[in-house]
Amino acid sequence: MEFKSGRFFLLRVPSGSELVNYIRKYVKDLDISTGIFWLIGSFHRAKIGFFIEEEGSYKTIDVNEFTEVINASGNISLVNGEPFIHVHVALGRMDGSCIGGHLIEGIVYIAEVWIQELIDEELKRVKEGSLHLWPLEQLPNELGGGRV
Repeated sequence: MEFKSGRFFLLRVPSGSELVNYIRKYVKDLDISTGIFWLIGSFHRAKIGFFIEEEGSYKTIDVNEFTEVINASGNISLVNGEPFIHVHVALGRMDGSCIGGHLIEGIVYIAEVWIQELIDEELKRVKEGSLHLWPLEQLPNELGGGRV
């Protein structure tokens, strides 16, 4: 898939907000169906997931402590016509250790988010087994065709 850059947004998420839901509402209100984002900040607490392939489900890990967001990035796509926010995080603890995975929930202390809208195509996820994934990319014939 090839996209063009649309609008750019820089926002600060209010303290106490749940990050994933806040971004979902923000992009829905601005009619952003496809995009990428990055963020920095910290959480009062978080819930992350680690996908267990054999089980086809996520093991959830409650992070019931203040953490710094060392790195977080994600994408915006559609599932059944609604915005789907997919974000992975690395969280730093006070002792210098880290924990990371798929962000299920993050209660914000401070979060600064940069969103880049992608236009000319919509990224739509479809159910594939126990996951919602976008279709595999097809290589152009001049590059050998087939799936990447």
